[in-house]
Amino acid sequence: MSRTETEEPRITRRTLDCVRLIGGLDDTIYKDAPAEMLGAFRTDCRRGLQERLPMCYAQAKRT
Repeated sequence: MSRTETEEPRITRRTLDCVRLIGGLDDTIYKDAPAEMLGAFRTDCRRGLQERLPMCYAQAKRT
């Protein structure tokens, strides 16, 4: 068995930070960030989530 088959799945810190960023939960942290940089961060997060969680991401977009 591989390591991923024997361990419980975990949510990484990066994934948590991306969800908080996209959801607007940390807007006060990023309030002084340039809009272009913030947009790039959000795009990178969406792409990463779409690759790692394709079914969940597709379902969330429908609701």
